[in-house]
Amino acid sequence: MDGNRALIYARSRMAEEDGGDFARSRRQSIIIQAIADKGKTLGIFNNINNINSYLNILGDNVTTSITLKEMISFYNQSKDFDPKTGFLRVIWSADDQDVLCSGPSAGRGYNIVYCGSGAIPGTNSQSASRKEAVNQVQNLLATAQAGELKASQTAILGNQSNETVKARNAFAKLGFDSLVFSNSYAGITAASKTSAEKTTVYIADESLRNMFNAMDPKPGVNFTVEEKLPAEKVLPDNAKAAKIIVWVESL
Repeated sequence: MDGNRALIYARSRMAEEDGGDFARSRRQSIIIQAIADKGKTLGIFNNINNINSYLNILGDNVTTSITLKEMISFYNQSKDFDPKTGFLRVIWSADDQDVLCSGPSAGRGYNIVYCGSGAIPGTNSQSASRKEAVNQVQNLLATAQAGELKASQTAILGNQSNETVKARNAFAKLGFDSLVFSNSYAGITAASKTSAEKTTVYIADESLRNMFNAMDPKPGVNFTVEEKLPAEKVLPDNAKAAKIIVWVESL
């Protein structure tokens, strides 16, 4: 295919045969895989010096907001990628009969419902395909929720406490990448060699709190989860925007 025909192939969803959004998604994934495969075959991703040469060719034919820095980053991530073995295509179609089908919604767009033997919502019977579909959707939702949770600013506060350091390491290991950390916060009584310590995680946002409680695995420290930071516990200025507060104090 040339570029124009590939664009028609990727965009079409109104064809009498092989039409609809499911088929269009499948065709788009085929085009993406073919482009990656062609780029690999031509050696575009094998030598970073090739990028400038191809930029001159692309300049008159492609409009993009991707910066050169982002292209180099993409190169570093994709140089060892094999389109033939490293590409996963999962497209559910009404034609599969046992997975998904689409139907008009009450408003605009479509509802996605389960189809096939034993896959009707409200019945006690579930086909293997329906279970697989449920697992796929649950994994997608869990991944999206985990990303939102771990991107939330998290303040870890203590005062000369080993538990505070453990909490920081545990949260960082789980992928919380917006951490405010202080182990010398004067608003918390300093720990001593003999003092017992208590770690409390405060999350006022109900949605984030539910995500945190459902997270698996959880941070490898002993803690309790509370909704509201008590009025007597005053946050430092750099932690006031935090949505998750890890407060480590001596008992």
